[in-house]
Amino acid sequence: MASNSSQTGLAVIAADQPPGGIPNTSVDLPVSSALLALFAGAAAWHMTCFLRSRLVHPPKFLPSLLLFALCTSRVAALALRIAWAERPLDADLALAATVLTNAGVLLLYLVNLALARRVVRALHPRLPGPGGAAKRARRDAAASRLVLASVVAVLVMVVVCSVHSAFATDPAAIRRERIVLQVAVTYVVVLALLPAAAVAVVAAAALRRNGWSDPQRRWLPAGGGSHHSNRNHDDDDDDHHHHHHHYHHNNSNNNNNNNSSSSNISSSSSSSSDEEPASVGQGSFGFAMALLASASLLLGAGAAVRAAGTYARVPRGQERWFLSRPALYGFTFAAELVVAWSYALLRFDRRYSNPAPAAGAPSSSSAASDPNEASAAAATAAAAAAAAAKEAAA
Repeated sequence: MASNSSQTGLAVIAADQPPGGIPNTSVDLPVSSALLALFAGAAAWHMTCFLRSRLVHPPKFLPSLLLFALCTSRVAALALRIAWAERPLDADLALAATVLTNAGVLLLYLVNLALARRVVRALHPRLPGPGGAAKRARRDAAASRLVLASVVAVLVMVVVCSVHSAFATDPAAIRRERIVLQVAVTYVVVLALLPAAAVAVVAAAALRRNGWSDPQRRWLPAGGGSHHSNRNHDDDDDDHHHHHHHYHHNNSNNNNNNNSSSSNISSSSSSSSDEEPASVGQGSFGFAMALLASASLLLGAGAAVRAAGTYARVPRGQERWFLSRPALYGFTFAAELVVAWSYALLRFDRRYSNPAPAAGAPSSSSAASDPNEASAAAATAAAAAAAAAKEAAA
């Protein structure tokens, strides 16, 4: 009975051209072995970074763990492809290798979505929507759970429909499952390109709001940027002119100059604290956005190529470029390998290590996180309080 089922599955699989074709030992074996070794190295690197972030530099950086899982799934997929090359008539190996190849990349999409969320929240701390910090945090958590549930649902759809359609004999069932797979791969393309779109939108909004010419003001967060700081300057100048007029009738010119300098010091310190650029970790914020957008576009191109193979039902023996070996190894395995190693070598665990808090919550890059900055802030506050007390006494 098992033999008949395998023969039926082999006949169904052989009816369509699989992505990359039927592997062989002359080409697929050395290429898959090299890629397997590179993915194993990336898995070791990301697990080391995760353990280091957990033990040495808390809090732990979960995207490193997800990338370790991705690289491990790619090692398993390539090992199955090597076994398939050794036994090309084994339908079970063919099905397992194809399903694992198509499903593993979802982990990398989750990583990019998590990094995009940090970038968006850094430039727009008051998202999503109005309300207090607690309400925004609840809405943000609900949106994250919804995206995660949709990814899990797509994964289940792809696995179930791929396995059932490979052994099904009912043409109507096969047709319905193909429609489900087409919907799933379309959603995956949108999911892959969503981080790049989100980064482009928030970056364009920030540049329109703050301007491009000044690098120090280019990535100011919304609600705490240059307009807010200019308003503080105007308020402080108005207060200063009011006090200057009052002391012109009641105090000497010397006291007026002292109060003016105290007001200017308080104004400049308030401006510097309000104009802190957005950040998600160490390094340039612009480079972090460019790295994330490039990875998203590269993975989106791979998802589009795989979607083309799902939409176009190509009979076995008819070559299409999106089902060829170069397309499979280039747009799937090599693209994911480039992203995994780029994140590793460019230390994305440091570049995206500080998730942006909800509005009203303390920032991870605030002065309280550095003893020297905290001391300077305390001294400035003490000087401002002393000046205010002197004014009140006068």
